[in-house]
Amino acid sequence: IITNDRVLTPGESISIELKIGNIVPLDGGQLEIAIKDMEVLSITSDLLSKHQFEYKINNNKLFIIFDVEKEIIADDKVLFNIKVIPSQQGKLSNNFLFSNDSFKTEVYTKLEPVKTILHFTEIKQPVCENWQVNVRPNPWYENTSIDFTYPIASTFDFKVYNMQKIIVYQSIVSSNIGSNTIEISSKEISNQGLYIFELTNGIDVIQGKMLRLY
Repeated sequence: IITNDRVLTPGESISIELKIGNIVPLDGGQLEIAIKDMEVLSITSDLLSKHQFEYKINNNKLFIIFDVEKEIIADDKVLFNIKVIPSQQGKLSNNFLFSNDSFKTEVYTKLEPVKTILHFTEIKQPVCENWQVNVRPNPWYENTSIDFTYPIASTFDFKVYNMQKIIVYQSIVSSNIGSNTIEISSKEISNQGLYIFELTNGIDVIQGKMLRLY
């Protein structure tokens, strides 16, 4: 079963679309999903009518059972559309997981059980559209700090370019949720001049400028 990973914004409702990854005939199935820091509002389906499935929530677990009298073909249609409201910031893939604590998570095809896993596609949308970055002091002589905020823990490729677009310094930076600081000294950037720095993690790009003086 496939769904898109995404960043959760507290209080903002989202729809989690679960699709079957292969074109297969379905007779039924049962899913147990561990949900963390989110409220389930409703569940609908493009493949099933309301009387063909039921769900319940207990101890932060979402249980879905579905059964059909005549097999249906899963051909990229939405098996379940789960509308939720998150209460905490984070990634969906960390807060919405198939579980096997009490019964098997599986679907039935040709009356045979097939073990089912949940696959998340990569995050497509930017995580942080309103990031904040500050260099202090700026201009600087011996040392400076680059402060930036980011809503989730991540790993960034940090690069500093001179005005000829040549990389003069590069490192890997691990960010925490919220405020983060990168320390820079004259050992890393020895020449005076105007520099552009960039933080990239494959999703977002955080940029800024700083001036090094002797």
